[in-house]
Amino acid sequence: MKAAKTVGRHRMRDAALILTAYRHAFRVSELVGLRWDQIDFSAGHLYVKRLKKGTSSTQPIIGDELRNFRRLQREYLPSPYVFSSERGGPLSSDAVWNLVC
Repeated sequence: MKAAKTVGRHRMRDAALILTAYRHAFRVSELVGLRWDQIDFSAGHLYVKRLKKGTSSTQPIIGDELRNFRRLQREYLPSPYVFSSERGGPLSSDAVWNLVC
């Protein structure tokens, strides 16, 4: 996360992506498909929709993560996806892999 905060044009988005993936144990496909309607800001919950026969659940969002989500919503183009590309669509799985590896 330290490296993500210092390199690239989308530092804040990339650091938030890594933090979210770690805290909620997302697969890359689940992470790129995360939508704003899965986040309940008032209750501080995130609905995690699992793929590959996983069990979907509602998980709490801790303060720093909630602030990151609010900032992403404020600073990026309107998109149904939390982690969007410059064109407003979801990030590709390859983009996430390149960020992490």
